[in-house]
Amino acid sequence: MDTTLSVRGKNIQITFTQHKVKLTNNDQLAALLANNTEAATDELVAAIKTAFQRQNNRELDISNASMAVEIWGHVYAESFAAAVKSLSPFGFVDSLADKIIGHCAVIDMGEPGRDNNRFIWDRLASFKSNIAGLLPETTA
Repeated sequence: MDTTLSVRGKNIQITFTQHKVKLTNNDQLAALLANNTEAATDELVAAIKTAFQRQNNRELDISNASMAVEIWGHVYAESFAAAVKSLSPFGFVDSLADKIIGHCAVIDMGEPGRDNNRFIWDRLASFKSNIAGLLPETTA
């Protein structure tokens, strides 16, 4: 089911299925994460989990930290790929950047057994605060 979540005045597009959450990676999401990234992400994850619970009558089986790290992994990989593409005079680099950008357009977060990459984000989750410290942001 497609829905919009309002977090800090930003309209975040999301789709829920029985075992997955698909988050649209767009300007609204980037704007949300631009200020106080870790806190904004924590609010987003809480809103996603509340909405999932309401729709599916059960909790989403993904840790908050794992979801946060996965969101950052997609948002910032897309930004990096777009920056490289804008600087590159090489077609093969542009093609690779386009593949990365396309893969990051929707952040597909699935429960264990439903998401082939869940183990990566779960392992990175313990480093959430360290990763947050590396992210670009402006403080409000």
